[in-house]
Amino acid sequence: MRAIVHELLDSPWFSGSLLCVLLTLVVLSGFARIDVLHQSHQRFAELQTLHYQRDALHQEWTKLVLEQGAWGAHARIERVSREQLHMKTPELSSITVVAAP
Repeated sequence: MRAIVHELLDSPWFSGSLLCVLLTLVVLSGFARIDVLHQSHQRFAELQTLHYQRDALHQEWTKLVLEQGAWGAHARIERVSREQLHMKTPELSSITVVAAP
């Protein structure tokens, strides 16, 4: 059995075939590495774009929260009601308290 294995390993056909297979595997491995690096760069660029979008959305949200606070402030509501709607606090004599049934 050993003699057959040694004879097979020493044959020029087997050595040449093994060399071709190994060389093909090395080339395929190189192409696979290039493809993985390319995909990695694409994913990183996507990630950077998403980070920029997240930051822009966060900035807009912060601005809207501040604007909402300004629009809802009690002093502003009172000022707008007095100036634009000409509303005023009623006199005590004109206030009627209604009891709940």
